[in-house]
Amino acid sequence: MLLNPYVYKLLPSLAVSGDCVVLEGALKLECFTKGAREFACEDGISYRLVLSNVGTAVLIAGTVCATVHTDCDRCLEDVRLVLEGEASILAYLSKEAVEDGMEGDEYLLAEGPEAGVDLAPVIFSALVLAVPPALLCREDCAGLCANCGESLNEGPCGCTPLRCDANERPDASDDSGASDASGATDAPSATADCAIPIDSPFAALKEYRF
Repeated sequence: MLLNPYVYKLLPSLAVSGDCVVLEGALKLECFTKGAREFACEDGISYRLVLSNVGTAVLIAGTVCATVHTDCDRCLEDVRLVLEGEASILAYLSKEAVEDGMEGDEYLLAEGPEAGVDLAPVIFSALVLAVPPALLCREDCAGLCANCGESLNEGPCGCTPLRCDANERPDASDDSGASDASGATDAPSATADCAIPIDSPFAALKEYRF
């Protein structure tokens, strides 16, 4: 969902070096995405920004906060978390004042006689950058069974664990395997190829060939 523009006019309230303005409020936002992940917002994005004239530009700095819902990375259950981010960017009052070497996404350029700047992207970017790399419903989330897909957070799902005990193999008592003079046999060894544990996310791949 796109944010509505939030244009603030820097002039005349921030025309002189040292002038300062504090802005507080909330932007309406129902949902947003980061990569392939979707987030639903409870009450939009709250913000507190301090705008200060620092001579050649206006420094916009402050904090943003939003309560959001998304899916757990392991079990896909709902995760509710509070995102808190920090914003900091310069808004120049003229193109000539922009420092050499600065990229276009590193600053804002005020427009019009009243030097208007859109603060919505500043607030939203600070929120998105606050999203952690891993999102879990709880630190010890056990995830899903690789066989049946049931959540393991409430205990075992009832699936039979995969075992590699040679004594339980149907051919364990079969002595018909060919052997050479040294006693070596051609019977397959019950070792590494059955060693994938039941809680491994790759256990189900044993049934497939690529």
